[in-house]
Amino acid sequence: MKLIPRICVAAFALTLATTGLALRVGAADDKLAVNPTGTWKVTFPNQTNGPTLKLKLEGNKLTGTMSRQAGSKLEQLALEDGKLKGDEVSFATRHFATVYIKNVLQPTDTNQVTLSTYRGKISGDIIKGKVEKDTRGTFANVRTQDWEAKRLNK
Repeated sequence: MKLIPRICVAAFALTLATTGLALRVGAADDKLAVNPTGTWKVTFPNQTNGPTLKLKLEGNKLTGTMSRQAGSKLEQLALEDGKLKGDEVSFATRHFATVYIKNVLQPTDTNQVTLSTYRGKISGDIIKGKVEKDTRGTFANVRTQDWEAKRLNK
């Protein structure tokens, strides 16, 4: 009769050890999961004052806003079609076109809208990728540019 309690205790201990191991493995997997939620500072080559990006992850859907200076006005652009797949983020923004002539910003052209489609790869607190900017909506005048974002806070 004394053998049965010892077997039960050993089985219980094995169950706890196995469960503990599984919990530790699950916690390690959570640390490896990419979560872009937070505030990011975006930079482009040859540009000193890039926009601020606020991201929120809900499942694999990415929502948020991009704040950018447009002349003397601060614009808040809603993110469209935001996604996270593995370590790859993608989203788009729309805004009235800004035009420079001889490096001088011209008044906003409310007849043209720029669709900017951002794609990037997140690694820790940095996102690097490319953005396609289509000002006329015909994809005949698409410009591609590198972009990078550094997380300011979570």
